[in-house]
Amino acid sequence: MNEALAARGVLSVAALAAACDILYTDEKFNRIPNRRLLVYLGVAFAGYATLLAATLAAAFGGLGLSFSYPPWSFYPAAAAQPVLGAAAAVSLWRLGQWPAGDAKLFTVASFWLAVADPASPLLPWRLPLVFLMNVFIPAALFILVRTTVWVWRDKLRHRAGFWRQMGLSRMPEYLRDGNAELKASVLRAWTRWRAETAGDPAAVAVRAADMLAMTAAGAAVTVWLGPRL
Repeated sequence: MNEALAARGVLSVAALAAACDILYTDEKFNRIPNRRLLVYLGVAFAGYATLLAATLAAAFGGLGLSFSYPPWSFYPAAAAQPVLGAAAAVSLWRLGQWPAGDAKLFTVASFWLAVADPASPLLPWRLPLVFLMNVFIPAALFILVRTTVWVWRDKLRHRAGFWRQMGLSRMPEYLRDGNAELKASVLRAWTRWRAETAGDPAAVAVRAADMLAMTAAGAAVTVWLGPRL
């Protein structure tokens, strides 16, 4: 049996077990304890140690064994990959897109990627981006489906009969009333924001500066990664 395929199979089973445990724990407790994340991180480091042992054994002539092993060039790329994953996770957390727990989970999962596929051509720069896309695309589809169901169930289904009874002749009046309500809502939000700004302008300035800094950092990373993708 090919040892590399066997090792990847073991890691895949471990990753699947960890994913099931994460889903169960998150569903039951609405959080994932840090101690459990440390266990997952330890398993990833054990995988790196196993790969390093294989590389060292190969450096000494294989010690009479026949197996696949990563070259020395793998380890700098493997070290850079979780750093990039952690940077992406922290950025999304600082921008308010992810809670801290999601950022920690993504960071820990980033350590698994290089171990799961040491020969991946995506290492190190493209692998975090691919991982992010595989996180966001299913989540976006799930949110889209849930939003569509919610809009139909809570907004459109009950209004469909109302619109039929109202008829087309009264539709312009209905739309004008809706437009006026929307303008009033926007005006209330603007007034509330101005009141918050006047109450604590320093906090608003700090949040704005933080967002601008994170946006600039993201743009810089994009420019830097462009030629390397």
